[in-house]
Amino acid sequence: DLIDEARRAGVSTAAVSLSLRGREGISAETRKRILNLAQTLGYRPNPYVSALMRSRRSGRTVSTRPTLAFVSGLDRPDGWHSPLAPTRRQILEGALERTAQLGYESEEFWLFQEGMSPDRFSQMLHARGIHGIVLGPLKDGVPPPALSWDLFLTIAVSVPFRSLPLHVVCNDHYFSSLTIVEECYRLGYRRPGLLMRRSHVQHFQGRWEAGFETARSNLKLRPHVRTLFLESVELIQQFDLGAFRRWLNRERPDVIVTSAAPVVEQA
Repeated sequence: DLIDEARRAGVSTAAVSLSLRGREGISAETRKRILNLAQTLGYRPNPYVSALMRSRRSGRTVSTRPTLAFVSGLDRPDGWHSPLAPTRRQILEGALERTAQLGYESEEFWLFQEGMSPDRFSQMLHARGIHGIVLGPLKDGVPPPALSWDLFLTIAVSVPFRSLPLHVVCNDHYFSSLTIVEECYRLGYRRPGLLMRRSHVQHFQGRWEAGFETARSNLKLRPHVRTLFLESVELIQQFDLGAFRRWLNRERPDVIVTSAAPVVEQA
């Protein structure tokens, strides 16, 4: 097993434990050797064995089912897997992969199942022995659900919620748009135009526009190209082609910054 192989490689049991738990006290080189060895052997930790050991030291009991709930609040049950939102989908796939690597099971849930209130949803997860939630994306403009948050350890894949203090994992939209404009400038573009879905202004809390305008100001790009806000930019059937073409003719951007490039190409 991993311990035996590590010993044969001249590494102590304590060093193996520290490396697998991400603790300090060993060199980066030793940690890398141990993690590479664990990966080669296909080692997967059992989080409940670790929890059991901690509970013995603290006198607490531990659950018997290592499952994390991945909760989506989008329009459709499969919305988190939608090809129209590749970043969201890739984050989900990465989180599911990492969950398995850490020894947890995962189960996906949709907030808006028929007849499912927030209280009933919380009771359902709790009855299944689920104590950890990964709260996924929500519909634009919809506040976080009123679950019984004290029952769960929760992390959100979202912009920060003003009404609910959760740990979040989120793309840095400000830095993304700023970097995009700077890269466009490096490639020779001088009239970048920003195309956004109108509801994203509130959803991303102004981060996209702020990064875009900061980069324009830093690079002294003149004259100003006004941003185009549309109700939908992902679906060609709902895309306001007339407004888009009028904007192109009026503003004449030489490059378009948007999260919906496939629609723009079709338009």
